[in-house]
Amino acid sequence: MGYVAGYSIRVDDSLRDFQKHSVTAGKNFSRSNYGPWIVTIDEIPDWTKLELTTRINGIQLQHSAFGLLNWDLLFIINYISTFSKLLPGDAISTGTPAGVGHRRDPQVFTKAGDMLGVEVTDIGILRNQIVDEKL
Repeated sequence: MGYVAGYSIRVDDSLRDFQKHSVTAGKNFSRSNYGPWIVTIDEIPDWTKLELTTRINGIQLQHSAFGLLNWDLLFIINYISTFSKLLPGDAISTGTPAGVGHRRDPQVFTKAGDMLGVEVTDIGILRNQIVDEKL
């Protein structure tokens, strides 16, 4: 953990039509982002106590504690370092809890005008308004 500078929030803004042929393409459009800031590791003594909540237009779709991740944060860092050289400034995304829209019944997808908010305790809220795709 001595190599970890801090924690932030990432919204990958998955484009499901692109993910059908490439998960990488579907999760890496230019509007994917981090924020609203980075909280240094000394400000969060126990990352497992953090909780993530995702809302669309104020309606909660996801809520979970980081302590419920499938893999421990140290394992994730170690695993990634086996196939990729990690450098200062690199960011690692750990995934998302249950409740993603395409796995719901009925499915839930964002549309232009929707407000997406991802909140992590002790870090903040990252909000984005959904706009039409411009390719």
